[in-house]
Amino acid sequence: MAAGGTVGLPPPPPPPLLLLLVMMLVMPGTRGAEHCGDGEYLAEGHCCVSCPAGTYVAQHCSAPHSRGICMPCTDGVGYTAHENGLEECLSCRQCKDDQTILRPCTPTHDTECRCKQGYFCPAEDCEICHKCSTMCPEGKEIVQACNATMDLGCGLPDQGSTAHVWILVVISLVALGLLLFCLHRHLKCNKDASASKQDQHNILKRTFPIYLHCFGKEEEKSGHKLRCMGQKVETN
Repeated sequence: MAAGGTVGLPPPPPPPLLLLLVMMLVMPGTRGAEHCGDGEYLAEGHCCVSCPAGTYVAQHCSAPHSRGICMPCTDGVGYTAHENGLEECLSCRQCKDDQTILRPCTPTHDTECRCKQGYFCPAEDCEICHKCSTMCPEGKEIVQACNATMDLGCGLPDQGSTAHVWILVVISLVALGLLLFCLHRHLKCNKDASASKQDQHNILKRTFPIYLHCFGKEEEKSGHKLRCMGQKVETN
């Protein structure tokens, strides 16, 4: 309670217009900021159109949403792979002594290097080329040859390949067995047919008497006396 018995009153609220002015002053980016679109970059308060790949910005634009002066990169010295607002080209990569040039540097593409034959280096974060291994540890076999980005790969023998080999061996043996069986049956059939003909001939000789019609003549051949005229053969 204030002196003299009067009750203290709270201060009056600030006018809404004053609050709005304070907010506009303290909030960043609400005034004077350029909103650059795709293919543009901000320079000296203006949105400039980017220079194309293979060039750099020699002079920025003087008016918003326009292009400044672009100059080409020097072949074999610098490059820019994408449209940009760079003030100079990126320097071309230099291959190391243990590397060879896979693709030379151009204004739009950096140099590509790879390890020399017999050496490798990981594709990512390659710092130095390493000599390729020449053989696998005992009990393992080569599953991947050494190349420019990967060392010799070793692994356990492929059980699947071994199984395939055994399957081929079994199939070959079965086919050979069938061939021999068919050949045996063919030879046996020929032999049985020949024996059957001989048996039929012998049965005919034993079963049926032979009658000769000699018109009443008698002849002798090889010490045997034959009597004809419809009589049964007689041998003396």
